[in-house]
Amino acid sequence: MHALEAVTAMVAMTFGFATVFGIAYIFITARNRERMALIEKGEDATLFERKRSGRGILKWGLIALGLGIGVFMGNFVDATGLMDADASIPAMLLICGGGALLAYYRITQQDSY
Repeated sequence: MHALEAVTAMVAMTFGFATVFGIAYIFITARNRERMALIEKGEDATLFERKRSGRGILKWGLIALGLGIGVFMGNFVDATGLMDADASIPAMLLICGGGALLAYYRITQQDSY
């Protein structure tokens, strides 16, 4: 029975990686076809270029900070005995991560005015 479980796991992992690779391949080839069609029509393909605002670092920094604070608070709540670690750490991660995203929204909203 162990050999069957091992084969099943290998097949599942193979199909998982193949699915991710297939989706990435289709995305890249479709984007290339669209750009080539624009070039053949004589249009400019710069519409696919994204303008970076430079705020991505701020967003990821706030999320990392929020998750770090969430782990700290979850361990603190577990150590005080208010909640079990199985519930307190994920709860605090979600609460602090969401708070970090709200802080990012407020910061970027103030910049736009």
